[in-house]
This record gives sequence, structure tokens and C-alpha cells, in this order.
Amino acid sequence: MMSIISLPMLTVTAAIGTGILQPGVHLRQLMFPVRKLASYNHLICPSIGQMSSDRAYNLVANNHLVSPENDGNSKIEPEFHDRAMLLLSVPLGRPTYFCDEMECILCESVPNRQLEGCVDWFISSGFLFDINERGHLIYKKNGKNTKWE
Repeated sequence: MMSIISLPMLTVTAAIGTGILQPGVHLRQLMFPVRKLASYNHLICPSIGQMSSDRAYNLVANNHLVSPENDGNSKIEPEFHDRAMLLLSVPLGRPTYFCDEMECILCESVPNRQLEGCVDWFISSGFLFDINERGHLIYKKNGKNTKWE
């Protein structure tokens, strides 16, 4: 079964391998936050784990109706996600903004990320594929003593 997370990566790899897409940095902009997944949720609730004045007041007042998660006062609307990722890339020291890189960082760094049941499977005789900084397909044989080609 193909998950929605791995489908875009497989699609780009297949499109390059078959010649449908030409290599180039434009491929680094094909990933984007998908509704209901971690990077999207991280942008919708960027200050999760922080507390607004209203939430602090409700907690002190012992108001049990307060959600333990973000109170929604710092939501970034979806139409601004790309701009927010661009702005985040600067303090992270990224020399060039690539959407795929920022989407991955947001996904991996979302607070309260649940890793139970999350397993990556690799075929021991298979290859790992990626796209380098210039948007060219690179690969390496699975194993810790192999190099990207």
C-alpha cells in the first residue's frame, strides 16, 4: 500500500527516470504541505507548546475547557504557507529556499510528533534515491558503507 507521504517522492523519481521531467532545481519545488499531514499542521499551529495570554488566564482560573494544544491564535493560513516556509529558511541558514527541504524540516520537527507504528522499510539489495541540490537524481545501494552516485 502506498502512503500519501511516499507517493510524491515516488512520482518525482519515476518521472525523472522515465524522462517525463528533466533534472533541475525546479524539482526541488514540487513538494508542499498537504492538508492533515505533519508539515501542514505545523504551519496551521506554529506556536503549539507556547501559551497566549488568554490561555494562561484560563489555566490560572482553572477553566478545564481549555485545550492542552495550541489555542489557535497564531494560525498561518494555507495561502501563506509557501511564504512562511521561505521566511523560515533564512534563520535556518539555508543558502537557497527549496520547498522540499522546508516541508521535510516542518514535518520532522512538528511538536508532539507520534512515531509509534512509524516504520521505514528498505529492501537490502535495493537502492535509495534522492534529488541533489541541483535537482539531479542520485542513488546509492542500501547499506552504511555506500556512497551517493
